Amino acid sequence: MKVVRRHDTTKSKTVTKERRAAPRYEVRADGRLLFVDQPCFVECTIRNISEDGALLSMLVSVAVPPVVLLWERRTGAIHECEVRWRNGRSIGVRFIDVWGRAARRAVLEKGFAPLKHGAPGGMSLH
Repeated sequence: MKVVRRHDTTKSKTVTKERRAAPRYEVRADGRLLFVDQPCFVECTIRNISEDGALLSMLVSVAVPPVVLLWERRTGAIHECEVRWRNGRSIGVRFIDVWGRAARRAVLEKGFAPLKHGAPGGMSLH
């Protein structure tokens, strides 16, 4: 007796349950990670974003401090972020707001004014 095995030709779809509290939206927007402890920044692409955080992709892999500011080029919005994880040039950040708007503005004006006006002392990593 010959045994014939039939293969299931239907493709199974894996459904993953979303564990995030807020949905993420794909945006592909240009941005910059601004370092709070030194006047420098790294260009990045915001891959997706939610009300709680974002997935960022950098062109180069650099050491990033645990707390950074994320600037969205299109909207001009600035988010204070905690780096939650890293994998090569990809970074997951969670939005936090422990400083408040006025303190964030003061840090930006103090640390990034040399970059804006072209004075020496400001440094860009990319």
